[in-house]
Amino acid sequence: MAEIAPPIMPATWVVFSLPAPPSANNLYFNVPGRGRVKSDKYKAWAIEAGWAAREQHSPLPQYPDKVMVDIDLPRGLDIDNAQKAIFDLLQMPQRNRLKQGLGIITDDKMIEHLVIRRVPAEQPFTVRLRAA
Repeated sequence: MAEIAPPIMPATWVVFSLPAPPSANNLYFNVPGRGRVKSDKYKAWAIEAGWAAREQHSPLPQYPDKVMVDIDLPRGLDIDNAQKAIFDLLQMPQRNRLKQGLGIITDDKMIEHLVIRRVPAEQPFTVRLRAA
């Protein structure tokens, strides 16, 4: 029987440059009889950001325990609406019903420390992760 490899948990920061996520206000909309439904803009961003993350890190890191998240947020984006889409993308697909979930963390409750920093608008949207 093959041995199962342990999770990849780098001790240093793992950095992702991603497309800027849509505002949390634009992730879902109400559909009568169905409830909250993901917007097309949100689904398109999740696919694009998921592929960008996979292209930058193969295999993707996995953090089975507490994690620190550090985000560079370009000016012009709402500082308190950006993290929802990022957290959904980082989670296991079955945890948040986002099919494009990367499985880097199992649940956003694992985020022990979060820093969101404003950067000039021309700088990329950057997410850094490290074991806490």
